[in-house]
Amino acid sequence: MNNRREHTRRGPSSLAVTVNGQHYQANDWSFGGFLLDANPEDLPIGTLVEIESVGREKKKPVTVAIRARVIRSSEDGNLVALSCLHLDDDAFRVLEEFGV
Repeated sequence: MNNRREHTRRGPSSLAVTVNGQHYQANDWSFGGFLLDANPEDLPIGTLVEIESVGREKKKPVTVAIRARVIRSSEDGNLVALSCLHLDDDAFRVLEEFGV
C-alpha cells in the first residue's frame, strides 16, 4: 500500500500539548499534525486552534505558537486529529528535538 503521508508520524508518544488553554496527550504526531486523546465536543471538526505549548510528560513544556485546524475525530469519540497550518521556529526546533 502506498503511504501518502508528507511527514513521518511518531507515536505512541509521551508528548503533551496545550491547545486553547486545555492540556492533552498526543497519541501520535508529526510536523504535519497531532492526534490527540480528546473529546470531539471540546474540539469540533473545522475549529481553528492555537497549540500553545508542547513537551514531554512530567517535564516543563516549551511555549510555542502552532496554528492548527481540527480535521477529524474518531468514531468512538476518544481522538481528535489536528492539521498544522503554521509552526513557529520554536515549535519546529522542539519537535525536531523530539525526533520527528
